[in-house]
Amino acid sequence: MIDDVVSGAESPGAIGDIVDQLAELRRRLLSEDNSWLTALVSLRPELEITIGCLMQVQQFPLDDDDSPDTFEVMLKDGTASPARGTRTRVAETWRTEAMIGEVVGLFHRFDLRELGDEEGRLEQRTIFGVFPPKSSDMVRFIFTVSDLAAFDDMPKDTQAIVETLRVTLEESAS
Repeated sequence: MIDDVVSGAESPGAIGDIVDQLAELRRRLLSEDNSWLTALVSLRPELEITIGCLMQVQQFPLDDDDSPDTFEVMLKDGTASPARGTRTRVAETWRTEAMIGEVVGLFHRFDLRELGDEEGRLEQRTIFGVFPPKSSDMVRFIFTVSDLAAFDDMPKDTQAIVETLRVTLEESAS
């Protein structure tokens, strides 16, 4: 995979510790033990090959009380009371109608500091909940970057990716 990035780049940077970073990312994703999760990683081949963005996608069945409103509240609550070692700097939510249905989005910039680390790191992410019309499921996208230059306009650029989603509905077996 790294060889493909290097050979495809006009002037690839040094490989550095990207192999170790990808191994750690794989370990972290596998530790979630979630067989329904799909994850994609983009690599940036500039000065040094780095992880540009981690994109996670998962489909969820909706309960009777689940809606775009409850998803938006969940996003706001999550940034107001983040996990230990996380400090929210920016948290902005929005909603739009798209061809794929109602989209609820969050842009979140935060400091992340592991227990015992003297220094933390700044990351940002966008989270989208997509609610296709007449569907009993929703789709969640999470884009996470440590390289803040990975996107010119992260909310706009990642929403454009989300809006490429195509939904096919089938009758449920009741």
